[in-house]
Amino acid sequence: MADRKPPGRPAIPHGGKSPPAVRPWRAIGAVPEPPAYERLRIDSHRQLALKQAEICGRLERNPEIAKLCLLNPALAFKDVGVHLSPELIDHVLRAVRHAPTVRKRRNLLEEKLTAALGEPPQPADPAWVSRVLFEKLGLEPLEIGGRKPPYVPAIDPGMLDRLRRLLPTMRRLDVTALPHAPKLTTVRLAPTIPAARRMDLTATPPALPRAGTRPREVTLEDLWFYKDRNPIAHQLLELGAIQRAAGAVHSADSYRRIKAGEKRSAVRSWITEVRFPRRRGR
Repeated sequence: MADRKPPGRPAIPHGGKSPPAVRPWRAIGAVPEPPAYERLRIDSHRQLALKQAEICGRLERNPEIAKLCLLNPALAFKDVGVHLSPELIDHVLRAVRHAPTVRKRRNLLEEKLTAALGEPPQPADPAWVSRVLFEKLGLEPLEIGGRKPPYVPAIDPGMLDRLRRLLPTMRRLDVTALPHAPKLTTVRLAPTIPAARRMDLTATPPALPRAGTRPREVTLEDLWFYKDRNPIAHQLLELGAIQRAAGAVHSADSYRRIKAGEKRSAVRSWITEVRFPRRRGR
């Protein structure tokens, strides 16, 4: 007679350990709709400053909407009855994406490049960059090949060396004398792509030969090799690095899906509270 397993006992996989329980992602319901507020139209920076207390108060009374400000503040404002002009929407989204000093530098670069080129700069568009370099600036195409620009380290080398000296000394295990030496597991990681904001803008590009044909597209990484051939090219590269390093702003569709609980978001799962600064005398 064949052996029978006791009923109700799950099979144990090889190794004697039960598999870990799989925890499904906890579904989060839709954000409660805020009450109907009186429509508040903001058309100027002065109005935005004067109505700051009112706007913050509406968001504080609707904490789930306040958290959505981290995804797209213009849409979160609209949910509590605050409607911004297109100019102020651009201003608010820029404020979220950049620190004040970086935002100031970005604005300055955009103003200079617009005046010099006669059109708004678009360094994130490789086809646009190619047209500007070779048609407006009259630069010669370079044979870049597979060359990559140099990058500055994410962590200061001196700081990294001091941190390494604080680590405990690891003892090496000699397994050569064991009758059956264990097989060591190795893990290989895919190479990471350095961030554009860490391209070394002070390094000197190598002398490259002229390319036979003009490339239809010039990426930010390829633009680095042209940066010292024209001041406009250098400014385009700096602006492109700033733009690429900016924090992401969610689209209207992504915002709607997260708000409805249809899409996961760390903002709703991990952040428990958003506080707003209060003005003196309030």
